[in-house]
Amino acid sequence: MTSGDAIRELSGAEVLVDRPRKLVFTWIGPRTDHRNTLVIVELEPQGDETDLALTHKRLPTSGIVEAPTRGWEQVLGVLAKGLASMREGNSDGVFEG
Repeated sequence: MTSGDAIRELSGAEVLVDRPRKLVFTWIGPRTDHRNTLVIVELEPQGDETDLALTHKRLPTSGIVEAPTRGWEQVLGVLAKGLASMREGNSDGVFEG
């Protein structure tokens, strides 16, 4: 992952794929002290829209919560922007942060 001038090596694996409602995967990287954490993404249809809930579990300390929270907020912001652009017909389906 790149962020500005920083490059972070991350790893993980799928734990559960329950299309189209739930995705669970592990997440290991420098911001989690290289410990195995768990990310859960849940999708719930709400009429013409979909609610997305993201939970990042097993963070090693409460002090580590802030950085992943900011990161996920950025990722979800890029996703929302890309989806809005696609809805308006202004995108080729490629999301850029």
